[in-house]
Amino acid sequence: MKEMIVAYIRDNMGLDEEFAGELIDDYRSTITEYIGKAHAAIEASDAAEMRRIGHTIKGFSANIGAEPVRVLGLKLQEAGEAGDVAAGSGLVEEIEGAISAL
Repeated sequence: MKEMIVAYIRDNMGLDEEFAGELIDDYRSTITEYIGKAHAAIEASDAAEMRRIGHTIKGFSANIGAEPVRVLGLKLQEAGEAGDVAAGSGLVEEIEGAISAL
C-alpha cells in the first residue's frame, strides 16, 4: 500500500518521494492515535464516537490516497451510524493491519 500512497502523493500533489515518506509517517502516527480512540469507544459501547472516528479515519485516508483504509474508515463510520459497536472491533483490527503494512 505504501507504493500506492507515494504514487498518489507524487501524481496528485506534485511532491517528491522524500516528502511523501514524511507525510506517510505523519499519517501513520495520526491514524494510530485514532485507532486507540476507536478501541476506547468500542470498549465503552459508544457508537456515536465510533462513527466520528470512522469519519475522521476515512477523511485522513482519502487525503493521502490510502484507499483501503478509507474504505475501512467508511465501514467503521457506517457501523457507528447503525449502532453496531460489535462490528467495530473487527474493522479496527483490519485498519491496524493495513497501517502496519506502511
